[in-house]
Amino acid sequence: MEIMSLSQILDRSIDVLRKKLKTLVLFNLAYSIIVGVIAFISIMLGAVIFGVVLSLSPSDFFMVLFISLLILVASTFAVSIYVGMISISAEEFTGYKVTVQKAISLSFKALPKIFLILIMVGISLLPAIGVFWFIIKSIVESFETNYYLNIALINASWIPLLGVPLLLMIAVSAVMLIYFSLFSFSFHAGVIEGKGAFSAIKKSIMLVRKNFWRIVLYNFVFVITVAGIRYSLQAVVSLIIGIVFLLGKLFNANSDFKVLLGGLFGILSGPINIMTWLIVTPIGGIFTTMLYYNQRFKIEGLDLELRIKKLRDTMKGNS
Repeated sequence: MEIMSLSQILDRSIDVLRKKLKTLVLFNLAYSIIVGVIAFISIMLGAVIFGVVLSLSPSDFFMVLFISLLILVASTFAVSIYVGMISISAEEFTGYKVTVQKAISLSFKALPKIFLILIMVGISLLPAIGVFWFIIKSIVESFETNYYLNIALINASWIPLLGVPLLLMIAVSAVMLIYFSLFSFSFHAGVIEGKGAFSAIKKSIMLVRKNFWRIVLYNFVFVITVAGIRYSLQAVVSLIIGIVFLLGKLFNANSDFKVLLGGLFGILSGPINIMTWLIVTPIGGIFTTMLYYNQRFKIEGLDLELRIKKLRDTMKGNS
């Protein structure tokens, strides 16, 4: 247990995934099915309630509030899956065995805390949302009122204008990455340290701000790495189908053969996507858990505490 570099964090994350693969996959599958059933029932009830509310002709503010609440509840269930993954990943440091049933129980118990954390994070996002809304609104109004921009669109000389939405997408992604990095340890502080929603957010900010840009960089590298793993698995299927398609083209295969290839691609893509989702999704929880402990090692000297605890446990076992 020592302070880790980025490569060591990634290596350790893959090692934890390998060791806990069965537990993580079973938890991911079981919890997703449970949440899926709950989500289906909630959507049905939400649709009925929404219809009743709509028939009462409520104000626009009330409708926005109602829809925001539904999105918030859905996000709470979606995010709660990481609580179980964090608990399983933390076995490396806590020494406590977390079974699939225990992970599911912890995820459900954490729902109120996650709900409050998401509300606070959402409130903190409002200034950034307001800025981007203003920028997008200004761009749209410019297109509507600016004569030269309209001429450019008519003359199909709009390709350079694609740089504007591209830059905007990059800016939005960068801001989201920064916010994610800032609040990424909130769930860990809430689950592992048992802190309340506000204290968990406060602890996350405290851990991140000491090495803010380094953690942003780590998260960026991680996102790129996971995306590479996810799409490389899908690319293998596409490559195989592409080679077979070229061979069929070479031997003048008929249209039925091409239809068969299309169906085969669809059949193979399903299991690949499910396998990717079951295996790759837990990596996010593992990586942030390793990063969380690494920050605590740096700032709080937790690695020394864990070493002393392990030494004491060993001495007790020997005695």
